[in-house]
This record gives sequence, C-alpha cells and structure tokens, in this order.
Amino acid sequence: MKQIVTSLSGILFFLFVNLKEAYPQQVIVGTDQMISAFSPIYRVNDYGAYEIIYLSTEINVSGTISRLAFERVDGTNTDPIENVSLFMKQSALSALSSGNFSDTDYTLVYSGTFPNDSGNGWREVILDQPFYYDNTSNLQVLMVKGYQTAIGNTPVSPRWYYTQGVNTRARRYYGSNPVDTSVTMNAVTVHSNVRLDFGTVGIREIFPGNFYVFPNPSAGNVTFHTGDLRNTEEVRLVIYDLSGKRVVEKICSGNSNLTLENIPPGLYMYEFTGTASGFYASGKFIITD
Repeated sequence: MKQIVTSLSGILFFLFVNLKEAYPQQVIVGTDQMISAFSPIYRVNDYGAYEIIYLSTEINVSGTISRLAFERVDGTNTDPIENVSLFMKQSALSALSSGNFSDTDYTLVYSGTFPNDSGNGWREVILDQPFYYDNTSNLQVLMVKGYQTAIGNTPVSPRWYYTQGVNTRARRYYGSNPVDTSVTMNAVTVHSNVRLDFGTVGIREIFPGNFYVFPNPSAGNVTFHTGDLRNTEEVRLVIYDLSGKRVVEKICSGNSNLTLENIPPGLYMYEFTGTASGFYASGKFIITD
C-alpha cells in the first residue's frame, strides 16, 4: 500500500535531503493603469461575465497555472464577490466579437468567492483545478459572476486596472438576467491586467529544520516536515500528478498527521502553504514500486 504521511510537528529530523524552498513564477500581463468598474467584475448589476484572450507572446511561459489575480484600484464596498466561476482554455483566437455567451470547451478552474478587501493591489485566488498552458496557443479566460445583490456605482463598486487594447480581445455582459446562452457579450478593448502563477521555479536554499521532505524517493511513506509554522496555524497541502490532475488537497493544523493511501507509483508535485504566515514551499517527490 502506497501512502504519504505529512507531519507538521516541530520534532527535529535528521536531514538527508537538500533543503530548498520553491516559489512559483509570476507572469503579469498588462501594466497600464486605465480604470474600469465594468471589467473584469461589475457589482452594480446582479449578474456579470467577462471574457478575454491573453496572447502567448504576452505570457511567454508554459506550465501549470495554479493561481490567478486581477488588479483592484478602489471601491468603498469590501464584501467578498460571491458565486464567481473562472474558466480557462487554450485558444487559436486572437480577437473576440460580440455574441451570445458560451462556455464551450472551457475548463472550470475555480468556483467560489473572489477577494475584494479595501485598497488597491492584486486580488488572487488559488485555482481548484490547476490548468496546464502550452504557450503555443493563446490563453482564453472567462469569469462568470452569479447572483449577488447589486450595489451602488462608483465610488461604492470596486474598480480594476486594465490595459487599453487596439483590438477587441475581450467582451463582457452585466445585467439583471442570469448568465446563460441567451445573454449577449459585447466586445470591448478593455483588457484587464492579470497576474498568473506558473508551477514552481526559482529554487533557493533555506535553513535546515525549516522544511524538508523525507525520504525521497520513497517506497511507501513520505514525510513533509516544517519547523517554522505555528502549531495552531492552518496549512494547505495540494498534490498533483504529472498531468496536472489534483490527487489530494487537505487543510489541517500544525502538529497534525495526514495519511493518504493507495497512491500509485510515480512522480508527484506538491504545494504547501501556511495560511497565516504566508510560508510557501513546493517541489517534487517520487513513489517507487
């Protein structure tokens, strides 16, 4: 039986592996500071949708996208934005035209609330389903906001930074009708600034005892150990196979153990995040036959 045991205790282990901490590579598309209350999320109507194409020449990175962020400007309302669904797909298109809403061929990568705390800066979500992007096609992103009671316009509604485009690589809908194939998406040149996190690159060494994985490779058990998280802090462990499929996700607290059974032999990737401290580590491990 293959299993992974995660230990978050402060017990010291003898270090047999090279200790490293890994950070995802961040790509920002769009640096202009044009301001829109309509894109990518509009709160003055009960429903909304925004669709955009980011070009491969703008992204210039291939790999698994694990997080997405849009750049908030202002707005006195700070309620989390509810009933948000994010979709992604590889696309041969380089422009969008007005027409009926469609989510054909999209992959649902996130469903939940979108952060809307006060002030400006990036507002980020961790994707429920990491998305592999090949950087050969363009990346098409669709954000759908389901029902949430409308609020007042500026200065109440949140506003977002965007880059003015020369062609219509985006389209949007906002209104009182639910988002389905009967609503019309209107093409615009408002290209919302986006930040994408790709996998794990930029590895650097950290001090022994802070974080390590042992043994690796393993014939059965792998222990994730951290010594820099408070015992009461919530931690999030996500493990993916090579296809980018999420094998397991678990939220637990320090000094807890998690045993995962029947993990097939293979190479796996993990992300380990402390929700309070912001600690982040990621890497790979192998389960052998």
